[in-house]
Amino acid sequence: MQKKHLFIVSFILLSGITYLFYTSGKRDTTVITPAVQLSIPDSSWLYGTFNLEQIRQDIALSSLLNGDISKLFQADTNSNILLKIFRSPSDFSITDQNNIRYFSIWKNNIMYNGLLFNIEDNRQLQENFKSDSLTLQKIIVFSFRTREGYWLYNNRHLLFIAKQQQDSLVAQNIFSQPAQSLQLVANDSIYLSCTINTRFYLDSIPHPFLDSSLIQIAIKANTDNIDIDWNYKGTAVNYFNQVRIPGPAKDDGLYAACSPTPAALDELLNVYTTTCTGSQKMSVDLHPFMSILENNTLTVEFDGWNKLLQSFYRYELNEEFETVMVKKDSLYLEPTFRITLANAGQKEITNFITYLHQAGLISKNKKPPFKTTLGNFDSELNISKDSSLIFQNSHPAAAKQSDKINNCIFYLSCKPNNIQGLFDQKEFKERKEIATIAELNIAGYKTENELHGSIKASFNEDKHPLLSVIELMKK
Repeated sequence: MQKKHLFIVSFILLSGITYLFYTSGKRDTTVITPAVQLSIPDSSWLYGTFNLEQIRQDIALSSLLNGDISKLFQADTNSNILLKIFRSPSDFSITDQNNIRYFSIWKNNIMYNGLLFNIEDNRQLQENFKSDSLTLQKIIVFSFRTREGYWLYNNRHLLFIAKQQQDSLVAQNIFSQPAQSLQLVANDSIYLSCTINTRFYLDSIPHPFLDSSLIQIAIKANTDNIDIDWNYKGTAVNYFNQVRIPGPAKDDGLYAACSPTPAALDELLNVYTTTCTGSQKMSVDLHPFMSILENNTLTVEFDGWNKLLQSFYRYELNEEFETVMVKKDSLYLEPTFRITLANAGQKEITNFITYLHQAGLISKNKKPPFKTTLGNFDSELNISKDSSLIFQNSHPAAAKQSDKINNCIFYLSCKPNNIQGLFDQKEFKERKEIATIAELNIAGYKTENELHGSIKASFNEDKHPLLSVIELMKK
């Protein structure tokens, strides 16, 4: 009898829990109407979110808002409604300030840029802006227009479309068709996320690198430096090999390394042949150079310029009109560099050396090092015992390769302030913003069907690194 009662009680509890899950699930599906579940179009070629709450906390927001954003939306800072909303979002009942969504779409060969805000209610909007009401999908919505563009809102969402032809129709269409839209999740650890879907980017001549590609970028919330994660899916996945790349001989200066595939070199060659003039095509054959790079690790190191003193004699007339021999000193700059092609095949090396001989770029010596002369400096080309090619200036400093870089497809590191003689050059003196970068590191890795990596940059100035980047891009 007790077992019978226990079974009945268990059955009632189980039925109650099942009914609770059923009603809660049913309630969710009936309450979430198109007017509530609004988001950005899934045909956007560019979309993402930015963390306005974190940006306001960590960065001088006024410096960002007074910049090019006002030019982008065709308004000055005094009458720009969009800037007012960014500066005081709570005054307009904007919620989820860590997940402000933005997007860009093409409609009839016209690009439309938009923003989507979540709001608690629309009373503040109706009080601040004279709005017109209209009915979409049997639901009343409100709209108003400013110099920046067209605004459309209901009781849950505020949509902005930047000023453009038929911007109101685009906004109303987004409100009417929420089922085919993208939903983005907030992430408090980032300032901004961005996705580029080139399948929806209108371009008459798409580059193979961007053909049906998906690129994702996330700028992490970091007050000390720029910290970016990126992912890529597309044709360029097949352009690189993932190998163990040796570390730089020196931590200072510029260091870059990669291992290109034949597909990448063929694409580079195609770009070269389509952009060069007919005479250049006939005079320069890059195929031997490309073949030596296939599936081999290429590293490039640059540490600036060495100042070298060169003395020579020449005949001059003295005050007594006598011809005398006078010593002259000439100061010139020689780059300090090292280019290494690791583990090249012996056959490819032989073809490459023959190609350099025919082009007159190296001497006729049968044994390395081969002497080369490029510009106003001398250099050497060596073949090491492991079939690697080493090309460097004739006055190399002692260098020991480190072994601190893991398997990757490419790697770049740069410390501009430590590159010897960099800021002695006139062209760099005029671009002092380069000196604000303390260190830049870019790394890429490969999985089966995608590339991913990171970009890290630190700056010498005390201001937030995001502001330094904006200033660098403006110049």
